[in-house]
Amino acid sequence: MFIYLFNILVLFLEFIQLFGRMVVAFTHRAMRIIVPKTKKSVAGEVIVITGAAKGLGRELAFWFSKLDATVVLWDIEKDLCEKTAAGIRKATNGRVYSYHVDVSDPKRVEHNYELVRKEVGEVYMLINNAAVLSCKALHNKSVVEIRKTITNNLLSHFWTVRTFLPHMLEQGRGHIVAISSNLGIVGKGHFCDYAASKHGINGFMESLSDELHQMQKANLIKLTTVCPAVINTGLSKAVETRFPSLFPILDTRYAAKKTINAILRNETFLVIPRGYRYLYAFSRNFPQRVSQLLYDYIGNTVEID
Repeated sequence: MFIYLFNILVLFLEFIQLFGRMVVAFTHRAMRIIVPKTKKSVAGEVIVITGAAKGLGRELAFWFSKLDATVVLWDIEKDLCEKTAAGIRKATNGRVYSYHVDVSDPKRVEHNYELVRKEVGEVYMLINNAAVLSCKALHNKSVVEIRKTITNNLLSHFWTVRTFLPHMLEQGRGHIVAISSNLGIVGKGHFCDYAASKHGINGFMESLSDELHQMQKANLIKLTTVCPAVINTGLSKAVETRFPSLFPILDTRYAAKKTINAILRNETFLVIPRGYRYLYAFSRNFPQRVSQLLYDYIGNTVEID
């Protein structure tokens, strides 16, 4: 009986301790909303951006070059990547390097990573941005298309992170950024493969965060997952929602600016625009039919290929 009561007391004290820590964590988060973290400097840091030849990756590269970072562009489109690098150098007079890399190939990832370390320096930040997309009903997608989406959008994160992370851990510092999507939170018709890849990215980053926590390295290696709505990059042709002020089609520069602000403040998770963050927080607690009616009413769609 004494042992039983003692265990109950220990359990109660542990719960009180847990509750106290949770209150402190919530208070800290509330304070951060009121007074955001100060932005860190990336001047002189080596930043690798995948899918950097165009779209959001290109815009992020421009911004980081303006912040005096050393920017390394990775893309499968060699000529366009070199053209982007030349344009950034001319506009910012910064240190920009271009590499022809197929991130779906783990051997090419490892080879080019070693080239970057040798020719540029140790990498501080990795931004996994490369992605492909096709808007078709599942039964109209070929096996090749589905494999290409999963390989480029999801498996590439495994190849890059498992290559970059060990050296970040050796240095005791680093930052890994995953460009996911709102479709990684709520799936949409005609995007089965794309949504699956983006859901996978979110799960990958959550698991990696817990892995670093268990290794007691979470304070050394920062993680940021970004879930933007449709961006006017040309990947898809978006249809404007019923409430464009709350749920707009994102401009590439706006998306890049919000992304960089989150990265520089070491934020772990970003949904843009903010309206979708609140929408998803509420709708995921509704019955599926109710959520579907809400999404249909708002009109969050794209044109089918």
